[in-house]
Amino acid sequence: MILGRGRGWISRALRFAVYFGFAKHHSAGYRLFSRAPWCADAIGRLIFEAVSQWLGDTIEIAVDDTLCRRTGRHVWGAGTHVDPLTTIYKNDARVAGKKAFAWGHSWVVLSLRVCPSWFDGPGFAVPLLARLYRAKRSCPSEEYVKRTELAAEMVRLFRSWVPSGREVHVAGDREYVCRTVIRALPKGTQLLGPAAMDTRFYARAPRRKRGQRGRPRKRGRQLASPTELVSDKRTRWKKVRVRIYSSIVALEVCTQAGLWYTVAPDRLCRMIVVRDPSGRYSPRTLVTTDLDSDVTDVIERHSRRWLIEVAFRQAKQHLGLGQAQNGWEKGEGTPMERRRERDRLKGRGHHGRSAVEKTVPFQFIVHAAVIAHGLAAWPRSRERVRRWAPAWARRTDRPSFEELLATCRAELAEHAFSAHPPLQRVSKNSPMPLHIGLAVA
Repeated sequence: MILGRGRGWISRALRFAVYFGFAKHHSAGYRLFSRAPWCADAIGRLIFEAVSQWLGDTIEIAVDDTLCRRTGRHVWGAGTHVDPLTTIYKNDARVAGKKAFAWGHSWVVLSLRVCPSWFDGPGFAVPLLARLYRAKRSCPSEEYVKRTELAAEMVRLFRSWVPSGREVHVAGDREYVCRTVIRALPKGTQLLGPAAMDTRFYARAPRRKRGQRGRPRKRGRQLASPTELVSDKRTRWKKVRVRIYSSIVALEVCTQAGLWYTVAPDRLCRMIVVRDPSGRYSPRTLVTTDLDSDVTDVIERHSRRWLIEVAFRQAKQHLGLGQAQNGWEKGEGTPMERRRERDRLKGRGHHGRSAVEKTVPFQFIVHAAVIAHGLAAWPRSRERVRRWAPAWARRTDRPSFEELLATCRAELAEHAFSAHPPLQRVSKNSPMPLHIGLAVA
């Protein structure tokens, strides 16, 4: 998978497997995903232990979902999902705000932020866990699980790997800052994410008076919403300078703590309203369960959630995430009978399930392995990889994912290069060289 270039097919990866002693039939490569009994979560834990040397006092993870487009109505688990790329970027005002849909698999992913001490930047997002989300139409009611429930399950599993003395901070977008995730947070875990501008917070319930009758109150007075705080001229704003998205910007913030009664009625949360003094960007609201961290740290931590989006782009463009052509449903009978059975079940069969549920997590494992090994080998391979790079690319010690991938490809392909090349012309019957598409001196 690492040496292959172009489409991320399993057959393309098997072409390079012969250089590492793979002498079996090509179907054995497909059986690795369809029948082999291995667990992607266990490998994710091994990767977490391998990169734990680069973690700080607080561990930052992010939860988000990505869409892997597939073609064919008989791919197991595929369904119609909202396509955020074609929905957001609309230039025509007539169709702005309308949702676009695509056919494929929707994956909920948990990633870990890794940043070595010598790395000058926000770091990398290392995918550790992945869960397939199946639309409600395409699965039985007893198997349907919401995205937020999948995220809460992965957060609990990851928390079980971390020692009890360390704190875990979870970052997510607006979909995952909800009651399902907040109420399922384990001990020592904090959640951070954006919220709507009409979010309502309440003060704590007042102390009950002596002899007072009736049911005890569960909440106090209603606090001002973010929209009211922005429009109120009496609001006191605090000026801060934060580093977000590789830039230092000046912002104004206003915070208030209270009960987010509709989401977490028994837990204090903090609302942070952020606005741009220059007026170029509209105000935004962040909600966090962390009451002790500085406002600057909270805003910077939220900006680093974007690393998981970068990881999705890297895995799709360089490693062919979601491009493997497997996981097709099969059945017995004539083609017409199989088609009628699929129409009756509406894709609820289980043929191809194992291949679908293991292929994409395996590709995320490959992505994590590239980052883990590339960062460990970067100090000794920096000069070799950047030998022919332009001057502006050699000014920083911050390696890109492409350079980490080149480092891994060079080390894997090193044994394929002969130290004593033949002096005469090589015949056409000689074995073909290893095409890695990389010039490494």
